[in-house]
Amino acid sequence: KKVAGCKDDDEDTTPTPIPNLKVTTTLSGANEVPKNTSTATGAVTGEYNDEKNILKLNITYTGLDSLTGWHIHKGAA
Repeated sequence: KKVAGCKDDDEDTTPTPIPNLKVTTTLSGANEVPKNTSTATGAVTGEYNDEKNILKLNITYTGLDSLTGWHIHKGAA
């Protein structure tokens, strides 16, 4: 049997922050889980500042009569 292990438990495994991470996505019913048949579409662009913990977004959409709310969640892998 082989055993795997790390060479040095004292190594810093903290990820290096990306000060200004650009974010972008397309909004559509096809991107939902489960998918839906909505014809509404949209786009999101923005920036996340990891050092200040600030998320700025620009959201545009078409195909909706009104917008009553929205949310952010981690998408399916």
